[in-house]
Amino acid sequence: MLITVRFFAIYRERTGATTMDMQIPAGATVEHVIQRIFHEFPSMTVRPDQLVVAVNAEYASFSQPLREGDEVALIPPVAGGACD
Repeated sequence: MLITVRFFAIYRERTGATTMDMQIPAGATVEHVIQRIFHEFPSMTVRPDQLVVAVNAEYASFSQPLREGDEVALIPPVAGGACD
């Protein structure tokens, strides 16, 4: 199956890409995609438990199965600013 992975902020910097097409096996989950990305891009030093993931613009769990044409977005954690 062909999916698209979209990278934001530091993930875009670490991979050098905004998007990446990825062939995955039928029945693959979000976790499968994350493991593959971390394998292909060792510079992704963010802990996987800090990842926020969306599939087709909706937040998703790591166990969510993927389908042909899905878009998986990796969203970095957001740090808050100082309050006055």
